[in-house]
Amino acid sequence: MMLNVDARGDACPLPVVKAKKAIAALNGAGEVEVLVDNEIAVQNLTKMAQQKGYGSMFTGTFTPAQSLDMVIQAVLDARAAGADTLHLLLVGDGMSREALQKQVAELLAEDAVTFYGSVPATEVPKFTSLADALLISLSDSPDLGLTVPGKLASYMAAAKPVLASMNGAGYAAVQESGGGLVSPACDRKALADNMLALYRMTDTERAALGQKAYAYYAAHYRRAELLQRLEAFTLGRS
Repeated sequence: MMLNVDARGDACPLPVVKAKKAIAALNGAGEVEVLVDNEIAVQNLTKMAQQKGYGSMFTGTFTPAQSLDMVIQAVLDARAAGADTLHLLLVGDGMSREALQKQVAELLAEDAVTFYGSVPATEVPKFTSLADALLISLSDSPDLGLTVPGKLASYMAAAKPVLASMNGAGYAAVQESGGGLVSPACDRKALADNMLALYRMTDTERAALGQKAYAYYAAHYRRAELLQRLEAFTLGRS
C-alpha cells in the first residue's frame, strides 16, 4: 500500500510530522511518498528516514512562567538516557524566545529543539493532530496552581497524550484523567523520566492515553457539560 502526502508549500517541520503520521497509519504495512518543494524539507525527511523520531510539542506564549528553559534541559536529559530521537517542537513566540534560542544554540541542541514561530489559532489543530504528545509546563509559582489552565483542556480535546510539568489543579486533573504523565513543576529529572517513559511506549499505548485525555475533556470541560452543571446547580439538582 502506498500513501501519498502532499507537503508542498509547508514549512518545516510540517512535512516531517505529516510523514510520521502517515507512517503510523500504515503500521509498517506499506510505503509513504512525501511531496515537498524545498531543499530543507528534503534534508529533514532524509534525516527522519535514517532515524525514526518521536515528537512532543508545546504551543503558546514563551515566558518565564512556562519554565521552558527547564523543559529544554529535560529533553536533553531524556535523549541522553535513551530517547535518542526525542524532539521538541515549540510553536509560538514571546518574551523568552530569544533567550531560549540562545540556550539551544549554546547547548548545541538544534537537532533536539525546533522553534516554529507563531501561527493563527485556526492553524494550531493542524500541529496538535500531528504531534505524538502535547507538553504543558508551568513554573512553581503558587498562583499558577490555583486553577486548571485552559491550554490543558484544549490539549485533552486533541486526544493526544499530555506531558505535564505543573502543580496544583492542573497536576490533579492530568493525574485523575489518566491521559498522560505529570510531574511536579520545575522538577527536571521527573519530567525527563516521563519523557523517556512516553518515548518507550508503543503507538497503541500512547493512543490509549490520548483517548483517556479526550474522555476526561468530554466529561469535565466541554461547554455543554459545563452548562448542564450550571443548570443543575441553579435549579438545585444534584
